[in-house]
Amino acid sequence: MKNIQWIYLKLTVVLAVVVISGCSTYGKISALPEDYQELIHKDDRKILTSEKYNLVGLSPKSEKIKSVGWGEFILTIENRSSNNMQFSMDNISAHGYEMDTGKTMELEIFRREVLIQKEMSSQKTRNAWDAVGSVLNVLNVAASAGTGSSLSDQQKHEDSVAKSKKRHIEILKRLKSLMPENTTVLPGEKMNGLIRVQLPKITDARKKIMFSINLNEEEHKLAFIQEKTEKGQ
Repeated sequence: MKNIQWIYLKLTVVLAVVVISGCSTYGKISALPEDYQELIHKDDRKILTSEKYNLVGLSPKSEKIKSVGWGEFILTIENRSSNNMQFSMDNISAHGYEMDTGKTMELEIFRREVLIQKEMSSQKTRNAWDAVGSVLNVLNVAASAGTGSSLSDQQKHEDSVAKSKKRHIEILKRLKSLMPENTTVLPGEKMNGLIRVQLPKITDARKKIMFSINLNEEEHKLAFIQEKTEKGQ
């Protein structure tokens, strides 16, 4: 029994060390307007707009970023045609460019349905580990004849499980706020949506992020600069 508890304790400690040992790197994202584009300030956000026959607006949800590997952008599309516009996530692509070396990289546009499925799978794994922990806690309480220490450990485990489930619900809620795979934009109407995109690794080298957005074969290119900052800047 003690061996089983010791193995579980070591696994828990190892996982905790892995989670907290990572050191966050901070950066910021700024719009880089072209001659035919405009930077609009609205609701404490800087929106980069590209206007041709139709209009596209793009702004980072937050200009401050951390080294989590992705960022979220608010996309606005205005359909100025007389026909319905069928917009798909396939109409968006992004690339990163290291400005000092010219090195390029393709950046993934994450799909809402795929992210939700991954989170559901991760939660199943967490539930399995929580179940193992619950069994061990029950056995520990029984072996310790309900001592204060064992009951306290059981309560801590139950609190941890409850927090995990609450976090899972919050993550799903956030993922469901992302743009769906396909959207119809009616004539004369605007659509706003949240997209999640892979970001280049934050280093001392400045990087250019170029989005390409196609609206009925009309291409809009919008650029942003990513650079490293100190925490809080």
